[in-house]
Amino acid sequence: MLASITPNQIIGIGSNYVSDTANLPANEVKHPVFFYKPISIDPNQNVKIPMEINEIKFESELAVVIDGVAKNITPSEVSQYIFGYTICKGVTTPQLTYDEGY
Repeated sequence: MLASITPNQIIGIGSNYVSDTANLPANEVKHPVFFYKPISIDPNQNVKIPMEINEIKFESELAVVIDGVAKNITPSEVSQYIFGYTICKGVTTPQLTYDEGY
């Protein structure tokens, strides 16, 4: 199974969902955290974890594929820019990505 389009950028949104209140950050997060994911990762390859990492979180993520430039659009226009949906693998190393003060 191959991707129907090749991404030119992947933008992630963090701090937008927590299934267990015990996982909530110590400080309230007022806005989601946006971050870029590298497009150089081959989805058919295994994820390489450095030896010094002692905690890994794996998640299945819903990905919304946006086609075109969607800027300053209204909520009613959003669906015009959605190419489709897919699943992606999320791998997080909290010791490298989170700072308690963010």
